[in-house]
Amino acid sequence: MYSIGTIKLTWIDSNNNRVLHSNMFNSIEDALKETTGKKNWLIFKLKEVKNNNYSWDLLPYGAYKSYQFGMSFIDNKILLFTSFALVGFGIYSIIKMIRK
Repeated sequence: MYSIGTIKLTWIDSNNNRVLHSNMFNSIEDALKETTGKKNWLIFKLKEVKNNNYSWDLLPYGAYKSYQFGMSFIDNKILLFTSFALVGFGIYSIIKMIRK
């Protein structure tokens, strides 16, 4: 059981993007010291504990902007489908130009 305010450093394994690692710290400073050599890392702060459920706040460190953008992009179906349509149109245009 972790106490409110615990800092969690998370990162994705560079050799296996299906593995999420994490370490717990008492301070942001301690967590930041451990980010060297890690890619795609985020820092969270424990906000609430209820039974075995934990709620974490994402803090503005590491890849948090990419994470927020990615989540909002995936959640916005119009933007997602528009992007796929533009990519499809781009591929079609390139093929059309090559054939001429």
